[in-house]
Amino acid sequence: MSNTYLVINIIIWFITLLLYFKIKRNIDSGFVILASFFIYSISSLIAFNSTQIYNELKIFPFIYLYLMIVLFIYPVLKNYNSRNIIIEKPNKKLFYSIAILYMTSSILFFIFKINDIYEGILNIISNPSAGADIYRDTMDNSYDVGDGIITNVFAIISNIFSDIGILLFFYYLTLKNKNKYILIGLSFSIIASIFAPIAQSQRGPAVDRLLTVIIAYFTLKDFIPYTIKKRIKTISLVVVVIFTIPIAAITISRFEHREGGAKGSVFLYTGMQNLNFNNYAFDNGGLRYGDRTFPLFKRILGYEDVPFNFWERRYKYPNLKINDEVFIGFVGDFVLDFGPWVAAIIFIVFSINTNHKTRIRNKTLQFHQLILLYFVMCVSIQGGIKLFSFSDTGGNLKLIAFLLVYILFKFDYIYSRQIKNYN
Repeated sequence: MSNTYLVINIIIWFITLLLYFKIKRNIDSGFVILASFFIYSISSLIAFNSTQIYNELKIFPFIYLYLMIVLFIYPVLKNYNSRNIIIEKPNKKLFYSIAILYMTSSILFFIFKINDIYEGILNIISNPSAGADIYRDTMDNSYDVGDGIITNVFAIISNIFSDIGILLFFYYLTLKNKNKYILIGLSFSIIASIFAPIAQSQRGPAVDRLLTVIIAYFTLKDFIPYTIKKRIKTISLVVVVIFTIPIAAITISRFEHREGGAKGSVFLYTGMQNLNFNNYAFDNGGLRYGDRTFPLFKRILGYEDVPFNFWERRYKYPNLKINDEVFIGFVGDFVLDFGPWVAAIIFIVFSINTNHKTRIRNKTLQFHQLILLYFVMCVSIQGGIKLFSFSDTGGNLKLIAFLLVYILFKFDYIYSRQIKNYN
């Protein structure tokens, strides 16, 4: 019956995708998110039948997972229709301040790391075993991650504003009067954020950035002038080709000697989250009580014995059947942390609240509403294939950055409206 359930899962996601397209008649961010889950469902079928590592599947976990995903992205599916709205321009000074902070920190980080990045990518491309060797070195150095010692403040700032910076870049392309230095700075920052992790043989962060670029583009493509979109397509093709070469080299280096080889690893990586969720989400031998999703906030609240990184977390929970060494999707991360009932409540409350705060009035979307919807998109597109990308200390800092930027633009909107009404 496992294959039957997997086929049913594929059909349900395909029908959902068709219905959405029938309603919106547009390939937008909502379509891209739904299409990604449809693709992952196909990969799950291939991965299940090409490996012998999964138990028999059940139907209920697939139903629960589908409902939670659709519930979470509902505000995007319902409220965002780029063809029928306008986006109110944000405060220019606030916009430029955040953009300059992001691109300055990114450029300085790149300057300090340029030799490591160049040598890492060159070795990965030229040496068949370099990808695996560099990855082992990166993992060896990760034992001190999250210990509170700041070694590169520019890297931290660049990382926590990376998703926001991508949104600012594509929104900036929609404006008529553009500063070429801002454009160059943001473009360079985004490209650097994609290729810097590759130099450390880390595919995950690089793929995250690329997926975020894709979702940001499809969010704002209908507002970008046609001539600029043509240039974006040309540049994107070049970037993807350059991106694919080292990623393929890393994949071959790390997986060519494993079962299924490099090709099999692609289907396993893009399909395992559904299979792991089905096998373990409701029976994992215990909970992590937020130690992965919100460790920084737990430490701020005074909780003790909160792991600082994934090594400490795996040591703390040795009896779990699976931990973060495999993918289970962003929904799965919450279920493993809090259990299915509490996780469902979290998603319900978040969805209702987000849907209310992003409701469009007079066909005008405020910039802070766009930021909130974009956050939902980032969680979905990044966490659909892997895990909750805003977890651990670094991810929690990104979460705080999103919240801070949202609040700043919202308060500016409220203040501006009050001034307008007063006058």
